[in-house]
This record gives sequence, structure tokens and C-alpha cells, in this order.
Amino acid sequence: MLRENPKYQTFIESWCSKDSYRTQMLKPTCFDDGWVCATDSYKLIWTYDPDYKNFENRYIYSETEGIKALPVVEKFSEFYGGVTQPIGRIKIKEIEEVFEKIKLIPEFAEKYIECPKCDGFGTSECHCCGSESDCENCDGKGEIPSGTQETGHYHFPENHYFNVDGVHLSMKTTRELIDNLLFVGISELEIFSTNDYRCFFGIPGEKTFLLVMGCYVSDAHESQIFEVQIHSKV
Repeated sequence: MLRENPKYQTFIESWCSKDSYRTQMLKPTCFDDGWVCATDSYKLIWTYDPDYKNFENRYIYSETEGIKALPVVEKFSEFYGGVTQPIGRIKIKEIEEVFEKIKLIPEFAEKYIECPKCDGFGTSECHCCGSESDCENCDGKGEIPSGTQETGHYHFPENHYFNVDGVHLSMKTTRELIDNLLFVGISELEIFSTNDYRCFFGIPGEKTFLLVMGCYVSDAHESQIFEVQIHSKV
């Protein structure tokens, strides 16, 4: 079971926002009925774990803490309540193969970190006159390459998306999604048909579900769409 994984708590927390201004999203939120939610507003995990409240790094919703997730997730109660079954499964390795091909393009091969000289602003101030100019360390970009193994993030081509059952997911959000899943060894996701602008997934064998925000893709811009195959249920 997922809860027996030593990385379990870190896995749940990985869905939380890193934005310090979104205080209600900085920790997982525990609800009285045993459900737990963590989100960064683009992707959300919804898992049943009545014992999660015993962890220190969490909010208790009944104590007026945390995210008001119920109005959002209850729209999908037929899925996590077992009324409607998934339509199939997607394989994480097939999505990962797309990212590996993108990394063959030199400008997308390395990770990037915030420039330590300008703190990500891309400019530096002259100590003599106070005027600003482009940071020489990052050429005004605010970021510098950090290799492939170091902490950082990849850049992705613009207007590239994954199409999952009619929902277009951004490269950035999808990368974060599969990184979270691979962290605990999850290789497949069940998918439910939402007829919505969001994808709703289930982790096989677990009472854990994922809600991922889709993107509006305009016909006015040329886009590269990668179709994610939905495999028949076993």
C-alpha cells in the first residue's frame, strides 16, 4: 500500500504549493470524514487516510485551516465514490518517452536554477551610480544552467501539450505530475471520463485520486500535441 511507503508523507506534501503567499496550500488539509487534500491549484491529490491527521505538517479543516477543496472535488464524487468506473489506464513511461525526446534538443537538455548573482531578477545594480544593467552571470535571463542531476527545472517548448481524453495538459504540469508519481514508483494511472477541462485519475489499488487542470489551446496558434494512449482495463 502507498501508506506503507517510507516516502509517503513526502509524496503527499509534493502536491502542495511552493508559493509562500498561498498559505492555505502550503500543507495537506485533513477533513473530518478521513479524506486528505493537497494542491498547488494546478494539480490536486485527494486520498482517504483518516490517520494523516496524526502527522505534524498538516492543516485540520474543522479548525478553519487549509484549503476549501470540497466544492471542487465533490463534483467528481461519482469517481472516487466508486459509482463510475475508469475508462482505462495510461502508462507513465509513454509520457516519459516524450520528455526524453524533447531533451535531445540542446536548449531543453539541461535543468535551470535561479541565478545566485541577481536572485532571479536578471539585472544588477551599479554600486557607484545605482543604475541597472543585465546581470553578466545569466545574461539578464535570471536563470543559469544546472546540469541534469542538480536541483532545478527543465525548460519546455512553447505551445506543446499532452492530450489526455480531450484535455490538454501543459508540459510543465505534466512533468511535475509524473515526477511525483515516479518518486514512489507508480507506473500507471486509471483515468475517468470527465467531459470537463480537467483530468481525473486514480492510482490503481489505492483510494487515492488526482485532479489536473487542463489548458485552453487556441486554433490561432500552431501547437504540437502529443496524444496519450488510453489502454483498456485489465
